[in-house]
Amino acid sequence: GVGFDTKGAGKITIKKPKEESLTFQLPDSREGWVESLKIVLDAFFLGKPVPEFDFSLIRPAGDPIRGFGGIASGPAPLKDMLIDIQKILEAR
Repeated sequence: GVGFDTKGAGKITIKKPKEESLTFQLPDSREGWVESLKIVLDAFFLGKPVPEFDFSLIRPAGDPIRGFGGIASGPAPLKDMLIDIQKILEAR
């Protein structure tokens, strides 16, 4: 064998997220971006709420990134990713 089986195949169910009014303010960090994705996935797989995301702390596109270098992409790619993933999961 190669270390896995198919016993769990087809067992993942996508749930409707819980309806609740909350806001998640995304920190301007890689960890913040990952946390936002986790929140969306938890909503659809665990039935938790999808908050309104507040992107106000994310630096604008073109600003330098201190720490590991590079140029910030701004919040647009993150917004697009979160919207696209929600659309895909809602369609299932």
